[in-house]
Amino acid sequence: MGTLKRHFVMAVTGAVCLAASFGLWAQETLGPAEQHLVDSGSKITRRFTSASGLTAIVADNGKEQRLFYVTPDGKNIILGAVFDAAGHNLTAQDLASAVGRSSGPSASAGEAASEPDARPLFERATKAQWIAEGSGGRVVYAIFDPNCMYCHQLHSALRQAVDEGRVQVRWIPVSILAASGSGKIAAIYGASNPSNAIGQAFDNMLPATALTKPVEQAIARNILLLRDTGFTGVPVLLYREGNQVVMHKGMPEAQTIASLGQ
Repeated sequence: MGTLKRHFVMAVTGAVCLAASFGLWAQETLGPAEQHLVDSGSKITRRFTSASGLTAIVADNGKEQRLFYVTPDGKNIILGAVFDAAGHNLTAQDLASAVGRSSGPSASAGEAASEPDARPLFERATKAQWIAEGSGGRVVYAIFDPNCMYCHQLHSALRQAVDEGRVQVRWIPVSILAASGSGKIAAIYGASNPSNAIGQAFDNMLPATALTKPVEQAIARNILLLRDTGFTGVPVLLYREGNQVVMHKGMPEAQTIASLGQ
């Protein structure tokens, strides 16, 4: 556990779920803890060195994929977020690393729709039950799932622009990846500070709450909006570019993220 002496490990409940499939890792390399996952019906689909120095693995149980950390002796696995001594969330970097290896649709740079297709959807987004984060003059609507790793990466990538007051993100939550998503959205909507709650949900530090009828209806309307974008995954971004409306499907490239904060 020498590596752990240099880092803080915060165990959290819930899963870091991946929305794309990965090539299977050779099963003969598995340690005892990983073998237990396999014996329980999961498949190890990715193994890489974490930004913390720990070994990170992605396990697919057939319904969702989870990011775990393996202790150096291979006898234990950790489900949670890893922070360094400065308080930086290294798990966010690991998620970006996993995305970079993905071949799934949400991991690509996505595509931008033309103005005639995007304008009606943008108008609907303005009327959705969104959660505003930041106070910048540039407004970006982001349809997201709290269980989506790419949405987590997007949230991290936008931190600087939001914190510096260059962009306001209006988050529109949907639950399409796992049953736990609805309870997390209910907790976000019901929080005293919903924008902070979004970050807590991505870090698996926000307990789910009971789903009320108004929240259920809001989620249903948000899912209809997502459906009408013609995209089956998240995130989806809607924003103005001059006199045009842009709809971006999938995780944007770094250049696009940077342009949003200009």
